[in-house]
Amino acid sequence: MFPGSPLHIYDPDPRVTRQIEFARAAFAGGVPVWGSCWGLQLAVVALGGSVRRNPRGRELPIARAITVTEAGRAHPLLASRSAVFDALCSHLDEIETVPPNSQVLAANQVSAIQAITSQTPGRGSFHGTQYHPEHTLAVSAALIEMRAVELVDEGLGTRPSEIIAIATDYRALDTEPTRRDLIWRYGVASEIMDPVRRTTEIGNWLRTVVVPRRF
Repeated sequence: MFPGSPLHIYDPDPRVTRQIEFARAAFAGGVPVWGSCWGLQLAVVALGGSVRRNPRGRELPIARAITVTEAGRAHPLLASRSAVFDALCSHLDEIETVPPNSQVLAANQVSAIQAITSQTPGRGSFHGTQYHPEHTLAVSAALIEMRAVELVDEGLGTRPSEIIAIATDYRALDTEPTRRDLIWRYGVASEIMDPVRRTTEIGNWLRTVVVPRRF
């Protein structure tokens, strides 16, 4: 399982190239691989696709109106997801081209590729999302807070204190999930507040891909 990272897959950095090599080794061994955000981008490049900085800018903390594609509607990874849903996220880069033998399962207006599945060289598979099913509101709060200055520079706030106040609210909502005032203020959907629904893709991947391989 490859989660997020502050690295950029297109940078000529030894920390990046080592991970690409590791992912390729996992794929060659037929290991089922899951990735979110950086993990998705890492797998896509390792399998022959490409990643770029998103010209529409950063997506944080919620990916809105993720829409399931026709392929996604038939795929077990998104089983029980609504046709349109929200999810926690944090990314500045996006998939530019998908690798061979891949299907795009979901998209939204910020990123044309929000979920994919790919067949890998070692008769294994990759499943991944650009958004973060594994994140909590507390994780989102930390990401907002640590990027307060950057978010102001990107025009997403007028001053760092305003951004930090948002992070404080997210942290409070994580602690008190019944705070209707904060749910309403930030438009946090029920699928984000429910930990089972929020982690749908990981649960589906474990049940349909990983567990069957044990027997």
